[in-house]
Amino acid sequence: MALQHGIVLAHGYLGFGRMGGLEYFRGVKAHLEAGGCRVLETSVDPTGSVEMRAAELQAQILAGFGGKQAHVIAHSMGGLDARYLVQSRLGKPSALIASVTTLCTPHRGTFLATIACEASGEPLRLLEDPLFVAAMLELPILEAELTAQFAMHAMLHPFDDFEAVKNMLETVGELVAHAGAQNFAPLATYLRTLFTVRDDAVMDLVPGADARLFSASPPAVPCFSYTARAVPFESLSPELILSNLILRAVEGDNDGLVTDSAATWGKYMGCLSADHIGVVGWGCDQQLAWFDQMVRNIRLNVPGA
Repeated sequence: MALQHGIVLAHGYLGFGRMGGLEYFRGVKAHLEAGGCRVLETSVDPTGSVEMRAAELQAQILAGFGGKQAHVIAHSMGGLDARYLVQSRLGKPSALIASVTTLCTPHRGTFLATIACEASGEPLRLLEDPLFVAAMLELPILEAELTAQFAMHAMLHPFDDFEAVKNMLETVGELVAHAGAQNFAPLATYLRTLFTVRDDAVMDLVPGADARLFSASPPAVPCFSYTARAVPFESLSPELILSNLILRAVEGDNDGLVTDSAATWGKYMGCLSADHIGVVGWGCDQQLAWFDQMVRNIRLNVPGA
């Protein structure tokens, strides 16, 4: 499985490379190294802009591999950082990148970033967003379907997160009941408590930011993307139930934070059965096989890999 070039693991928004005994990409570095790969875990500003994070990423690749090329495998916002190095509107492509593989990256943004920006001000501002209002009108139907699925699933397949899911569904149900009566203020206020940040990173994650950040010219190196799709009560974390419903109402299938369509870029390689954090091993134990799959794809489809 070894590659000629090293592998760089690039983390997402609010992420880290390694923090004490915690790994962002859980067990991935040691697993790939056991297969003969050279692996560098990077750590960039967790809330910085794409431009800032990309510069830090390039500096760490240069230091880690001595100016030699590397394959970047990036999760979430890390994929935007890597993409910026090969497709920036502002500068020439980096000579350090042999290929880019993105995993659940919001290439076309995420509506949740829009909510974060609008919910950080007065709740009424969010209520003026037509896309938000349209999504809220869809929520009662989706929530009713989800609650029915939960009752059936809990009866047939007991699971460890039962109480956490039950509590979250009760909270969502109360908020959606207000939305069904076209009273969106309680939900807007609740979202404000969840999304209180408005940093440089969030501004680069809103839909449409890609036109500002990236050139329309295709990258000069091979680029691949993987999406993920979370299944409620199987692969969706309880904390992502509400965001999953909102994104389903806005655009469709998603991993709890990013939709399938937004995460597709370059050569699309398929959809993984996990939520946004499960793909790197948080609450999921299939990540090592998925990263093996990514490395095999690089070896087969990148000349001189």
